Amino acid sequence: EYKWVAEIGRSPFVCIKVPPGGGKTLIAAHAVGMIFKHYLGERNDRGLTMWFVPSEAIKTQTLKKFKDRNDWHRQVLDEAFQNSVRIFSNEEALRIRKEDVQDNLCIIISSLDAFRKEKTLQKKYKVYQENGALLSHFENLDDRDDLEKDEENTIINSLANVVRMSNPLIVIDEGHKTKTELSIDFL
Repeated sequence: EYKWVAEIGRSPFVCIKVPPGGGKTLIAAHAVGMIFKHYLGERNDRGLTMWFVPSEAIKTQTLKKFKDRNDWHRQVLDEAFQNSVRIFSNEEALRIRKEDVQDNLCIIISSLDAFRKEKTLQKKYKVYQENGALLSHFENLDDRDDLEKDEENTIINSLANVVRMSNPLIVIDEGHKTKTELSIDFL
């Protein structure tokens, strides 16, 4: 079942319903290439995609598929993006370089729980914390109201802010389970 739910900006909001074992991940891998080609062409097949999964087990499976260049899932991505694909877990993305994002399609595979936190709890989690390894993303950056700041009103050099600046394509595995107010606010 394929539905166009709504248009958000120029990119469609798409929901695909596929039974268990029906190839959702493979369909989504194809969709990423199509979305970049038809809706995000100005990005020249570069940038960031956030791929959220519902559990650590599915995260491990998805990372294994996408990092294996012999796996169909990875081959679909490599073909669509001329082998300029980098795959990161959310933990590995804490060291993602600005050049990685500028020169490749970077896919960060993460559980929703790694990012979906109430504002009062965010400071405890690495994706929201100051991170010197990400400093290059913030060099020569003008003040931006859309980025998280510390108590001194200084932009936090965090993975969450790198993601915000990148305006990523978002893929949510089992998105029908993402209905809470916290989830909607996070997205």
